[in-house]
Amino acid sequence: MDEWNCQRELHWQLLEYPTHQGIQSLVRDLNRLYQDEPALHVLDFDPGGFEWIDCHDSSQSVLSSCATTVAAASSPWC
Repeated sequence: MDEWNCQRELHWQLLEYPTHQGIQSLVRDLNRLYQDEPALHVLDFDPGGFEWIDCHDSSQSVLSSCATTVAAASSPWC
């Protein structure tokens, strides 16, 4: 398969395959979550809108400056 190239049209026929459909659904769902959760976008251009969470220093970790708190976790094993 070709690598993605911003100079060419997308390979829409790849959506015939379940793995490509899954990625399309994932991106759609993440975009919807971003739009629906103010904590993810309200303070986009304010440095106070984001802080790292240190699992080893709970007293100094701030999750959000908004009324709603959203935390995302990632695993190095994914």
